[in-house]
Amino acid sequence: MRALVVFESGRWVRVAEREIAARGDDLADALPLGEDELAVAVLSGRDATIRTFALPDMSDVQAQAVARANVAMDSLSPATGLHVVAGPADEGGRRAVVVIEAARVTEVLLDLAEKGLDPDRLLVEPLLLPLVDEGFSRATFDAAPVVRGVEAAFVEDPVLSPLIVDGAPVTELGREDIEAAVIRAADGSIADLRQGAFAKRRRLSVEVSRLKKLA
Repeated sequence: MRALVVFESGRWVRVAEREIAARGDDLADALPLGEDELAVAVLSGRDATIRTFALPDMSDVQAQAVARANVAMDSLSPATGLHVVAGPADEGGRRAVVVIEAARVTEVLLDLAEKGLDPDRLLVEPLLLPLVDEGFSRATFDAAPVVRGVEAAFVEDPVLSPLIVDGAPVTELGREDIEAAVIRAADGSIADLRQGAFAKRRRLSVEVSRLKKLA
């Protein structure tokens, strides 16, 4: 497996054979992509809401539809303006569901396209974190710390985070765990925003034109 993982700040990590092969701070230094290299873009997650739904015994299509319906019932914003993605199911049928404004996804993809990158996958940073046996895991991949527990994942906030964590133990990831989490970004086990209206098309020029229409 060969992959380029790019964070929102422009920092990047190149993965080869499940090891970190190179890294840098400017996306321009990482382009062009190598042959058969996967491109993975990672949003900070600050503009996303990440929840966990129990959706057992459902196909991916069924789970996606139920997640959208649940979000529409709970949302204060028009459902038509939201992009909702249900991730892969765990052993218990639980799925991480990402909710983000569709306009935000459009903005990110346009920005990346103008820099010469059409990512195969678009992820949110908090979901890079592994689940721990108890409480929450925490790490800093890019600009701000992110936290993940069984029910929610989020960018750390000095006011809201203590209310969500509520005294539960927080496991700080070390360097090896962080690198393993970045490598995992390319394996398809994380909710991918490149679905539906944002599914990748074959040609970058077509994608840019299409995104501008959406914007």
